[in-house]
Amino acid sequence: MKIIKRGHEARLALKRGIDLVADSIKVTLGPAGRNAVLGRMNIPPRITNDGATIARNIEAEDECEQLGVMMLQEATALTDNASGDGTTTTTILLQKIVEDGFERIKDDGSLVSKKVDLMALKKEVDDACAQVVGQLKELARPITDDEIYNVAMTAGEHEMIATTVTEIFKKIGKDGYVKLQEGLKNEYEIYKGIELGCGYQSEYFINNDKRQCVLDNPYIFVTNQALDEGIINPLVTLLGEKEMTRLVIIAPDFTRDLMSRFVTTKVKGNIDVVALKLPYYGKDDLFVDVATVTGATFIDKAAFTKYENMVLEMKFSNLGRVDQAIIGDAKTMLIGGTGDTTARVAELIDLKDKTESVFDKDKLEQRIAFLSGGIAIMTVAGKSDTERDYLKLKAEDTINAVQYALSDGVVPGGGLILLNIAMNSPQTILTNALMEPFKQIKETTGGDVPDNVIDPVKTAIASLQSACSLAGLILTTEVITAFKNESTNKDAH
Repeated sequence: MKIIKRGHEARLALKRGIDLVADSIKVTLGPAGRNAVLGRMNIPPRITNDGATIARNIEAEDECEQLGVMMLQEATALTDNASGDGTTTTTILLQKIVEDGFERIKDDGSLVSKKVDLMALKKEVDDACAQVVGQLKELARPITDDEIYNVAMTAGEHEMIATTVTEIFKKIGKDGYVKLQEGLKNEYEIYKGIELGCGYQSEYFINNDKRQCVLDNPYIFVTNQALDEGIINPLVTLLGEKEMTRLVIIAPDFTRDLMSRFVTTKVKGNIDVVALKLPYYGKDDLFVDVATVTGATFIDKAAFTKYENMVLEMKFSNLGRVDQAIIGDAKTMLIGGTGDTTARVAELIDLKDKTESVFDKDKLEQRIAFLSGGIAIMTVAGKSDTERDYLKLKAEDTINAVQYALSDGVVPGGGLILLNIAMNSPQTILTNALMEPFKQIKETTGGDVPDNVIDPVKTAIASLQSACSLAGLILTTEVITAFKNESTNKDAH
């Protein structure tokens, strides 16, 4: 059975759901922000002050209020996807915009007049949001090396993590890539190379106690052609003649007979020829990236009609090299490639600037990081699963904040930038909301708001845009429907 609510009653139900989440999240904002303990079935609870994570774990008992919960969850997810931080600010802004907007909606007119009023209100929100975003972009400035720790500490509120992340980015630069993992101690290592989402095809290739296949100074062969023995024979033969014993072949697929041959060769102890099945989705992007990093010639499948002669003529000039290949069962790290990536990086940066999809931008940023910066593997340790999980979430926020601060610049943090814009701009529907983050931090800290805090401008913009986007939709709501939870009602009787 469905529940249907209209007009003021519908909007109030949404607001109650939003308030349920917002009141649970906003106390986590700022340097003195509190934590939330999130219960989980049959495993230790999660402790966090990350807004998006808390929002995902809240559910309203009332079916219509749950719609408001879900809309706020969507707002925090938008911010999290765009900047990896700022979700609590999004929550506070959204709650206040909705509160002020509802106060301005008249409920004594006809349905038609209400719709006109509501759409005008949404346009006011959108216009005010665009103006503030423009001001934030104008006020942003580049971050200095000395300020990286400041941003890291503000985002993660953890000295060890802030120090580690600061060291990492000073070494790998703004285009570097940080891979986060849990381990036995807090540490990091930095590599130049690329990570692939594929691994060895047989456990016969494992050669260390970490169940990895580690090859020093291997040759790299890259193609988008599915391979069989007839195609690859000339290359393997040439490898044997040159007494080179390590080769990594990267292709979309290999025949069973060819895989068996590689295993037999390994068992006999002659040559390590490891096949990596890199998925091919109709684009050569990742194959070209690998070839560029390793210095290999990318062999397109169209060239294989003359490949045998080409191998014999080119000798090893079409093969790349890396310092080390670390190959696991599902992941491979190619470290220290010999290729010149300058042109490829410029090409990908241009492509990223023209791309509107957030998902595609993230993927391009990661590819650019592999090609131009460095790879840092940061390990976070804790005395318990709960502590490790907590620190990992802190590290994720810190890494995102520093990376965006380096790439897009910074603005005053602690809610000050939004407060200053509100106080020095004409009154709009956003004015009160812009002051709210500063008020919340002041309340949480007991009155002291540090004036030296800085935030990535990307985070401030993402927080505002996500809040305004969902607020506009909520303010234009006239009808809501929800499925009645029959099991809850039966339990009540």
